[in-house]
Amino acid sequence: MTDDRREIQSRRSQSDRRDDPRTGHEAEVRLLRVADPHGGILTGELLDASVGGLRLRLAEFLAPEERLLVEVRSGDQLLFSVLVAVVWCQPEDEGEAGWKAGCGLDQQLRPRQLAVLQQLARQNGALRRPRVTAQHEDR
Repeated sequence: MTDDRREIQSRRSQSDRRDDPRTGHEAEVRLLRVADPHGGILTGELLDASVGGLRLRLAEFLAPEERLLVEVRSGDQLLFSVLVAVVWCQPEDEGEAGWKAGCGLDQQLRPRQLAVLQQLARQNGALRRPRVTAQHEDR
């Protein structure tokens, strides 16, 4: 393991502790970089969530402390959006493309938002391997 990867893992271990339980959810997400709103829209997958944070899978690296607007979607329908700050970002497991990122929410998820995520998880049934796309969508 490289020193950079150890540093990321160490930072994640220290910052990935939480009081609230995380539950697995599957939903498509679109991400808009707050510092560069004209830079296109990244796409990814919401892996799990708690009232205070999200874990995402995506094709591109996100810098720690980077701020994003995350749109949680079901097909073409926008379910809700939240502002987050990236806490950690690390490469996918060996042999897999993409990145995983942990993000802290600016405001806790509301009960309605958590209920929407739980409903999505039930509709999707057993967890499937999410797809990761590297393409950007223009606004």
